[in-house]
Amino acid sequence: MKRKILAMLLTAVMLVTAFPMAVIAEDEIDYDQYLPEPGSEVTKGKLTDTITWEFVKKESTLYITGTGAMPDFSGVSKQPWGYELDGMGGYSGLIKKFVISEGITYVGRFAFGDCQNLTEIVWPSTLEGAGDYLFYGCNDLETVTLPKVERIHEAMLKGSRVKHVIVPEGVKRIDELAFRRLYQLETVVLPESLEEIGLGAFMACTKLRSINIPESVKKIDDLTFEYCIALEDITIPETTDLNSCGAFYMCDKLCDENGYFICNGALLNYTFDVLDEVFVVPDGVKFVGCFFMYESGWGYGDEEITNCTKVIMPDSVEGIANWAFYTNNLIEEVVLSDNIKHITDQTFYCCENLKKINLPKNLETIGANAFSNCKKLEEIVVPAGGQTISYTVQEKEIENYDCETGE
Repeated sequence: MKRKILAMLLTAVMLVTAFPMAVIAEDEIDYDQYLPEPGSEVTKGKLTDTITWEFVKKESTLYITGTGAMPDFSGVSKQPWGYELDGMGGYSGLIKKFVISEGITYVGRFAFGDCQNLTEIVWPSTLEGAGDYLFYGCNDLETVTLPKVERIHEAMLKGSRVKHVIVPEGVKRIDELAFRRLYQLETVVLPESLEEIGLGAFMACTKLRSINIPESVKKIDDLTFEYCIALEDITIPETTDLNSCGAFYMCDKLCDENGYFICNGALLNYTFDVLDEVFVVPDGVKFVGCFFMYESGWGYGDEEITNCTKVIMPDSVEGIANWAFYTNNLIEEVVLSDNIKHITDQTFYCCENLKKINLPKNLETIGANAFSNCKKLEEIVVPAGGQTISYTVQEKEIENYDCETGE
C-alpha cells in the first residue's frame, strides 16, 4: 500500500540520485604527470601548485600537505595514488591512514575512494568543505568521524560500509539523503551545533538502533527515519517540531506494548494491528502526526486493513499534522477534539468517502484545500456560538486535482 504523499517525496528523492557516476565531468588535470613509481617506499606527487601528496609504504599512510583546496576526482581511478599502474592498481589498497595537514581547506570528491583497508583519518582544523563519495568502497572503515564542515553532503558516505558515525561539533546541517541506505550503520552521534536534518537523511538505515537528537535541531523533516526498521531508541527534545510526513514510517520497534509510538505527547506512528473499524487516538496525546494518508485505504507496508472508517480524537489533542488524512479513500467520519485550533493545508484533501466531520468549538483557522475533493462530504457540524473562523481560499489547480490518477 503506497501513500501518495510519500510517493511524491520519493520521486523527488529518485531524481536526485538518478544519474550514474559515469556522467560526472572529467577534471581538467593531467593525471599522467603524477604517476607514482611502483614498489617505492616513499612515493610523492603534486595535486596542485600548493598541495602535494606522499605515500609512506612502511607506515601505510598517505599525507596530504600544503594550502588551499584539493581537486575533485571524477572517480577512484583518477586519484594519483589509485591510478592503474600496468595492472597493479596503484596504492589505494595499501593505505590504512590519511593525514591531511593544516592549511588544506577542501577535501576532493572520491579522495578516499576504494581505500579498502582505510581505518583512520586525521582532519585539519582549516577545513571548510568536503566533496561527495569520499568514503566510496572503504569497506574496513567501521567507525568514522566526519570532517568539521558546515554541511554534511548527500553522497559523502555513499558506497561505504560504515557502522558508527560521529558528526563533530561545528556541523550545522545534514543534507537531504546524507545517510540514506547505509545498510550497516548502527549508531550516529550528533553535535549540539546541528540545526537541520534534511528530508530522508537516515532513510532505510535498516540497522540503525539508536540516536539522540540535540536540542539545537528545531524540526524532524519528512521521511527522516523512514524504514529504519531496527530503530528502537530515540531521544527527541520537547522543543523539536514533529509535524512531518512519514518521518517514522515502518519504525515498529519504537512503538510501545500497545502498538503506539508516542513522543513528547505526539502520536507519530502505530503498528497496523492496532486498527479497528473505529480508531480511537489514545487519551493524553496532544498532537496527531501525519500517518493516516493512503492512496486507496488504510494499510501499513504491504498489509491492508480495510475496515477502519472512523477516527475519534480525545480532548487532549491540540493539533494535527499537515496532510494528516491526505488521499485516505476509506475514512468516512472524523471526530476532532474541541481543543484543536487549526486545521492545516490539505489535511483532508482527496478523502473521497469522508461524509461527516465536526468542527472544534475552539477552531480558529482552516488551511488551503483542507477539504478539497471531499466529494461525499454531507455534514459538517459547526459548534453553536462558535467564534469567527479564518478560511484560506482554495487554489483552482489543486481544486481540480484528480484523486484517482494523481493529476
